[in-house]
Amino acid sequence: MTTHTLQAEPETIEIASGRSPDSGLFRIPADRLRIGMFVAELDRPWTDTPFPGHGLLVEAVEQLAALRAQCNEVVVDAGFSEPRVQDELRAAAATRLPGSAPPVASLRPGWRRPASRTRDDIRFTSGQLRRVRELAATCAPVLAESPPRDEGTGIDLQRAAPSGFLDRLKARLGGSTSGPEDTGRPNRPARLGAPAGQIRWPDPIELADALPDARPAFAAAERQVFAAFDRVRQGHGLDLGALLGAADSLVSVVLECPDAARWLTAIHGQRSSLWVPAIADATLLAEFGRHLGMPRETLLELATVGLLADAGKTLLPRELLEHPGMLSPVEFALVKQHVSLGLDMIENAGSLPPHVMRGIAEHHERLDGSGYPGALGGGAIGLHGRMAAIVDTYAALTTSRAYANALAPENALAALLGWSGRLFCPDLVEQFVAMLGPYPVGSLVELERGELAVVIDRNAGARLHPRLVVLTAPDKGPLRPVPGRGGAQSPDEIYRGLKVRIARGARAGAYGLQVPDIPI
Repeated sequence: MTTHTLQAEPETIEIASGRSPDSGLFRIPADRLRIGMFVAELDRPWTDTPFPGHGLLVEAVEQLAALRAQCNEVVVDAGFSEPRVQDELRAAAATRLPGSAPPVASLRPGWRRPASRTRDDIRFTSGQLRRVRELAATCAPVLAESPPRDEGTGIDLQRAAPSGFLDRLKARLGGSTSGPEDTGRPNRPARLGAPAGQIRWPDPIELADALPDARPAFAAAERQVFAAFDRVRQGHGLDLGALLGAADSLVSVVLECPDAARWLTAIHGQRSSLWVPAIADATLLAEFGRHLGMPRETLLELATVGLLADAGKTLLPRELLEHPGMLSPVEFALVKQHVSLGLDMIENAGSLPPHVMRGIAEHHERLDGSGYPGALGGGAIGLHGRMAAIVDTYAALTTSRAYANALAPENALAALLGWSGRLFCPDLVEQFVAMLGPYPVGSLVELERGELAVVIDRNAGARLHPRLVVLTAPDKGPLRPVPGRGGAQSPDEIYRGLKVRIARGARAGAYGLQVPDIPI
C-alpha cells in the first residue's frame, strides 16, 4: 500500500437527540448499593479495582463489600438491575454526597456512546470530549524563560544531560543501596521542584525522515526489553543494564520525533506480548517529559520508570493478570504486590536513582489517598509518580484486555479529565491531553461516511486535522470504487487528496482491523 495525502476537516461531535440511551443511569453513594443492582461505572478506573472492566451485576455479599471499600460513588444502570431493587435504587439516587458529581440524569443528552463496540465501563460527557479538542488546539510546550541556547540546535547545553550519564548509571549497578533515602521508596513528603520548563527542544524532524533511523533503534530496544524480562521468568536476575540501554534508545527516538515513537508503538503494540505496554509507557513518559521541557537526564529517568513500573508482574501467574472475573481479596492483594516485588527485584539487581525508584513505587498512588501500595495523598506523591499514574492509566484504557476492549484515545483522555483533581494532578492531565490530542499518530478514526482510517501524520499548526490513510469502505469492508466518482479508482487512489470529516476516534483493533506498517 502506498501513502497518499488525505486531510481531515473539522470533526463533528455527535450528541444523541431525543431520549438519552443512558436515561436509566443513576449515580448513588456506594453505601446505598444493594445486591441485584447493576454497576455500570465507578468513580475511578476499573483497573484500580479487583473488578473486570465491563460492568458488574452485584450478586454476592463479597462483591458488595468490595465495591463499598473501593468507591465513594457508583453509577447504576436500572435497565440491567433486578426489578426488586428499582425502588431502592431511585431512593438512593436522591442521596447526594458532599462535593459529589451531578446526577447522571442532569447530564442528558450530553452522554455519548461511540457507534463502534467499545468498553461500557467508562463514560464521559460531550463537554469533556470538547475539552480534549480545545486543549489539543492550543497545545504549547511548557517553557520557562529561555536561557542562552546553542544557535545550531536550540538546546540549552548547560542544562542538557552530560554525555556520560548512561555510563554513570551502569557503573552503579554493581553497588547496592540499603537505606530508604537511597532507594527512593515513598517514606517522606515529595519535593516537587521539578526540572520542567528548562529545555526548549528543537522542533521534531518530519516523520518520514525520522523512521529510517527510528525503526532499528526501536526494534533493538524491544529485543532488549523482551530478553530482560524473559530472563526473570526463567529464574534469573533482572538485567538493568539492558533495560537502561533500551530506555536510552527510546529516549533518542522520542527526542528526534515523538510521532515516530508513537507510530512504531502502535504497530508493535498489536502483538500480544505482555511487555509491549511497558515500551508504550516508556515512550509516552519520555514524550511527556519532552513536552514539559525537561532535560535528557530526566527523560531517561521517566522512560526507565515506564519500563520497570510493572516489572514485578513477571513474578505473578499470567492467568491472574488476565483474570476475566472479579478477583478475590487475596488475588487482588497479590496483584497489588507487583509494585513491591518489582522494587525488590531492582534492588537485588543493582541500584537506580531515587527519582526512578520513587516513580515506580508511586505509579498506582492517587491524589485522594485511594491508591496503593502506600495510600499516599496529594503532597506525598512525587512528580515522576504523578506523571506515571496518568500515563499508566491512559495506556491501560487504550489497550485491549482479556476482559475488556480498548477505548479510543480521545475517549480515554476525556475520562482522565473527568478523574483529574481527585485521582490525578489536573495540571499534568491537561498537559498530557494537550500533548497527545484526540488523534495521535498510529490511531484509528471513523470518518463521517463510516470509513476507518489511520492517522499517519499531524500538522503542528492544525493538530485536529491530521493526514490519514483510509483502510476500509463505509461498511468496514475492503476499499472499492465509489459510484459517481471520476478518476482513478484503485485502492490507493480512491481518497487521494480528498478532505474528509472525522466523526470520532476508534479503538485499537476496531472491527478486527490491524494497522498495516505503511511506508510513510
